[in-house]
Amino acid sequence: MVTEKNEHEKNCKCGCAFGSGCGCTPDKCVCGENCKCVDGCDCGPECNCKEDTCNCKHEEKCGPECNCAGTKQGEKTITTEDYIRMCADFDNYRKHAEKKISSAHNEGKCILAGELLPVIDDLDSAIIQTADLSKANEKEITQGVASVRSRLLAILRSHGLEEMPSGVGNKFDHNLQEAIQTSPEVADGVVATELRKGYLFRGNVLRHAMVVVGSKKN
Repeated sequence: MVTEKNEHEKNCKCGCAFGSGCGCTPDKCVCGENCKCVDGCDCGPECNCKEDTCNCKHEEKCGPECNCAGTKQGEKTITTEDYIRMCADFDNYRKHAEKKISSAHNEGKCILAGELLPVIDDLDSAIIQTADLSKANEKEITQGVASVRSRLLAILRSHGLEEMPSGVGNKFDHNLQEAIQTSPEVADGVVATELRKGYLFRGNVLRHAMVVVGSKKN
């Protein structure tokens, strides 16, 4: 015999007892009218999905699986305050890194300047010596200047400077040389004269050699 209780248990999804005041009738379950979550939820007469499963921070009623703004259950929502704090932290890190880089550059410049001071001393001495040519002959002056140049070049080499080998007599190379003149007396495309030395710094071109290139046609 079909009773109202049996019909209630068959149609009602909330699991409440017949006559408990849920508002259901034997042929109609009205629990869903109180629930604002997605279909398929097994809530009772009072929907508690937002309290139990939703971790968003607004008033929208989500289903059992919160999908507000793509946020999954258990994930922390990033607020405006969080974003501002992260930006401030990154800006502080950037300033600290820039300060360290600048400090390292200044330290390197200071070391190089200190190593060049003796060269300046030698040049000062040369100026004093040449003020009175009677104290030094032409050969001594030439030797003194050459010595100062060698000393200066040795310091710069220790920091990575390299002289380019002379390209005179070889094919012009635009990667290493800059042609500013041509010579009709030398074969086309061959370096005739080097007017200014070229230099490398740690294997990279610091300054191109300035050369005259032949233009003589066969």
